[in-house]
Amino acid sequence: MSETAELIELLKQQFYTLKALVDTGAFANTAVNTSPTPSFSPFDPKSELWKDYWARFCTFVGANAVPDEREAQVFLTNQLTKVFKLLSYLASQQCPRKDINEIYIQEIVAFMKDQFNPKRFIVRERYKFWSDQQRKPGEAIQELAARICQDAATCDFASIKDPQDEALHTHLICLVNNEAVLKALFKIKDDELDFTRAIKVATETEDAAKVAKETVYGFKSKGVNKVKQSKSGALANPTTSRAENVPSQPTGAHW
Repeated sequence: MSETAELIELLKQQFYTLKALVDTGAFANTAVNTSPTPSFSPFDPKSELWKDYWARFCTFVGANAVPDEREAQVFLTNQLTKVFKLLSYLASQQCPRKDINEIYIQEIVAFMKDQFNPKRFIVRERYKFWSDQQRKPGEAIQELAARICQDAATCDFASIKDPQDEALHTHLICLVNNEAVLKALFKIKDDELDFTRAIKVATETEDAAKVAKETVYGFKSKGVNKVKQSKSGALANPTTSRAENVPSQPTGAHW
């Protein structure tokens, strides 16, 4: 067999070997994604709940085949400066102290859950949704609808288990018009607040404020009447009744 024929036969064998490897998927896990990862919108707590943002980010990571070891870096590079600095500070408080580039995505998720817990101010967000909604001058219906949807994003209405009780205590909060009561109610998690507890907290807060006000302003000593001294040295008491200073009418007066 000539050298040319031997070379052709060798190339054929290599071709069939490579084809067999490709058919069996031997190279499936060796492919490298060299395309750059597209940008992702930063987290904004004013327009979206953390749990919803995290769900969208997970979808983004899967769609772009982001490796597990790069998830943290991809997340951080797409955040606003204030969120990046917050996570950097929280990382520095760990024991042992960590640089922000040393934390894992699981730690980032734990930090974000703690800082942007959707249960923290849900009561306030729902109060704002129902009490502050007004149509702006010249605002189109489509614009109003879009703004309503945006404001509703931070209210977590999907978690409401008792719509009637929710309506009752939210309406009470909107009408109470007392700063101290609102502060007390806003501190309560939404899943721990119902109509009965809202009434109890509002009543106790107003009663406590009333008692405190009476304690501070109700027991001050009353003003003491000043005692004036006449030119002759005698003391004049301004509390003397007018009857004592007016001459009595003569009896048996003739008209």
